[in-house]
Amino acid sequence: MAVIQKALFERITDRMGKQVSMLSEAVESGMAASVVVGYEGDYYDALTTSNDSEVELNMGATAKSLDTNFTATNVVTKLTWFSSLLTSLEAHLRGKGYTTMEAYCSGLSAKVCEEFDDFYYMIKGRRITATYVEDREIAL
Repeated sequence: MAVIQKALFERITDRMGKQVSMLSEAVESGMAASVVVGYEGDYYDALTTSNDSEVELNMGATAKSLDTNFTATNVVTKLTWFSSLLTSLEAHLRGKGYTTMEAYCSGLSAKVCEEFDDFYYMIKGRRITATYVEDREIAL
């Protein structure tokens, strides 16, 4: 079996990048909307105003964790579908002799979109070499 074709690679990475970008925007928009409609403040702060120590004890740590960790990046990275597809793609490339995604891109003159590079950074904690990243329109 051959390595993934350049056109399919770019289609898949574009789609992942665009969908993750749209999801991130929706999460961030939802967070902003919750403030606009009057749900201001953190969950933890709301609990502590109750002056009910049992409520604070039972829910405080969880509320604080939600307040701290509810970010677009965390929502996306906790959804394993996208990261699993990325892992599968990288495993396929390694199985065909490409040690990194950049090695594949170099070998086939392939590029990823900026949105995919952002997603890759969320998951891997590093960016794809700029030579292989391109600002382009993405059609799902």
